[in-house]
Amino acid sequence: MALGTPANEVQSTLSTAFIRGTDSTIITASGTNFPATSQVVRLTDGLKWCLLIYTSKTTDTLNMANATGYALAQNVSSGDDAETWAIGSTVELVWASDYVADLVPKSLFDAQSIIAAVTDDTPAKLTVAEQTLVGRITGGNIDDLSAAQARTLLNVADDADATPAASTTVAGKVELAIASEVNTGTSVTLAVTPDSLAGSYAGRKTVYIKVLNEDATPTVTDGLMHFTVPLELNGMNLIDADAVVKTASSSGLPEFDLYNLTDSADMLSTDITIDATELSSYTATTPPVVDAAHDDVVTGDIIRIDCDVIGTGTKGLDIVLVFGLP
Repeated sequence: MALGTPANEVQSTLSTAFIRGTDSTIITASGTNFPATSQVVRLTDGLKWCLLIYTSKTTDTLNMANATGYALAQNVSSGDDAETWAIGSTVELVWASDYVADLVPKSLFDAQSIIAAVTDDTPAKLTVAEQTLVGRITGGNIDDLSAAQARTLLNVADDADATPAASTTVAGKVELAIASEVNTGTSVTLAVTPDSLAGSYAGRKTVYIKVLNEDATPTVTDGLMHFTVPLELNGMNLIDADAVVKTASSSGLPEFDLYNLTDSADMLSTDITIDATELSSYTATTPPVVDAAHDDVVTGDIIRIDCDVIGTGTKGLDIVLVFGLP
């Protein structure tokens, strides 16, 4: 509140000079209209002013409890507060509601505290604990709110994320696609990771090897054909192997194996077989199984194709190898 001339004032003048910080009595020319109970007065000589509290009145004398403790404020400073107001200076009553009631003593504040009121005209200290927010929930008072209360106030769940979903036009959070979702290829919101890409069709390479002409009969032998791993397959793993013939075996199961000559290791733990009367291993009762311990290849590896069983009347042979990123 600005210090001005209050509307509800009582005035007089000093009949004796007053020294702030020394004198404890304010002697007025007339104290008739000043209340006898504790009040605040303002001394001014037109150039400087000060506020003082008096606790009682004796006729024209306003009595302070002591010379220094009841001096509230001044607009001058001389170091020791020993300013003098001469005879004739104005003494005016300032109701406490004008000034003092609106002042909050700094002693009310402690570290990490603020002033708040939960009822009218009753400010009080509110200490704000760590990891809290100052606010007010429904049916409650101003308080330092816990994380749980703040979530309730904001209507968000624990660990909730308000980030919008990403799209082709909006930046935001995304769900990571798995390999099968990459293969489906219809989502416009999922994000493809290197791992999901490697596990999808996009991370695979197929090698189709024409081992025998369509009218040629296979023979049981190691090294029916050899295949050298090219640069494009470097670091990949064999993930599937199958065989296709032109003329099916009428009896007996043609059987084929893969051997990594460079690593001196069989690459299949279960050989490729083609059931009788069938043209490929894709329908085999016992499908081939890649040996995970010997499935990796690097540029220059030599893969030998072996025939262990030819069956009856089998003609032609193609081998299909599928490689994928590990």
